[in-house]
Amino acid sequence: IALFAGLFLSTLKAVPVHSYYRVCDNCGEHSPYAESPEDALKKAKEAGWEHYEGSNTDYCPKCQRKDKT
Repeated sequence: IALFAGLFLSTLKAVPVHSYYRVCDNCGEHSPYAESPEDALKKAKEAGWEHYEGSNTDYCPKCQRKDKT
């Protein structure tokens, strides 16, 4: 049992307690995790997300392609 518990715990990925991310307003997918809201926006833009300041909306790269076709 101890060996199984050790193997199980070694496969878990730790997500920081204070993690932030952006959510796509079309499909609900989330952007990469970050340590602050500002960093979350920066990482999302680096990953190809579009952010619209006026409406505070975000769209992942997958949903952007749908809108452009």
